[in-house]
This record gives sequence, C-alpha cells and structure tokens, in this order.
Amino acid sequence: MRLGGLADKSVYECPNHRHSSGCMNAIRIREERLTKQLVEAVANNMFDAEYLHALVDVVYAELEAAWRRQVEGVSEEQIPQLLAQKGECQTKIDKLIDFVEKGGSAKLKVQLEPRYSELERIESRLKARGAFKLETTRDDVDALVYQSVENLVGVLKEDVALTARYFISTLRN
Repeated sequence: MRLGGLADKSVYECPNHRHSSGCMNAIRIREERLTKQLVEAVANNMFDAEYLHALVDVVYAELEAAWRRQVEGVSEEQIPQLLAQKGECQTKIDKLIDFVEKGGSAKLKVQLEPRYSELERIESRLKARGAFKLETTRDDVDALVYQSVENLVGVLKEDVALTARYFISTLRN
C-alpha cells in the first residue's frame, strides 16, 4: 500500500493495482479515515489491562531498583563522615548569615546558595540511608501510569494527522 491521490483526497492503495500491473488488490482507504482508525486502535490497545499491568510492573521495578541504588550508595562507615560534613556545611552557612546580618556584602548571598545545595545533598544521602523501605506503593505507581497513559492518548487524539505521520515515519524506519 502506498499513499496516492490528491493532497486533500489522498488514499492508501496498491500502486500495482492502480497502474494495472497485475495486482488484484483493489482495496483503497482514505488517509483521513485510516489515520483515525490507527490512532483509535493504538489508544484502545494502550488501555488493555494486561498491557497496563505489565507497564506498571516495569515502572515499579525500575523505581525499586533506583531506590536500592540510592540506599546502597551510603555505607554505614560513611554516615559519621556525612554527619561531619553536614556540621561543617551548616557552620559555614551560619557564619555567612551572621556576616550578612551585620551589614556584609550582598555578594555573599551568591556564596550561600551552593552551601545550601551541598547541605541538602548531604541530608538527602543521610535520609536515604536511614529509610529502609520505599514509601511509594504499587497502587501509587498504578494510578500514575494510568493517568500518564490517559494523557498520552489525549495528546495522540488531539492531532490525528500529526500522530499518524509520526507512526508512519516510525514504521518506515
């Protein structure tokens, strides 16, 4: 099948049949109709329960793996070092704040920002080590995946012609 005909009345058809080259396939379908059917079929398949269940399984497994990597990224031996770094960072921040309050340079605000970022980074590493379970539930992921798929389908249906061109170009590659 190939796209043929005029731009506003384009159809998918067999070029061999159209040019009487021995093909008996006389099926033709307007591009507009096919694109709507294509997008509708994709949208319907995305809400298939088995597909959504498998998608949630993959997303949740990735989330758990990322959580494990974060927790395992801080060993018991590193905790005292991180606590010391946190104390040093907090002390530096406090000194800079005192200086600013006593009429110090406005440029010091620029120096405070990286210190706060460093403090947040250290605290998040300490919190990750202290937390032993993932707080996000499978139901949370299920709801998020379902909402995301619903949003995606809405976008796909919003501009059917653009969606179809994307799918067709993907199939060609």
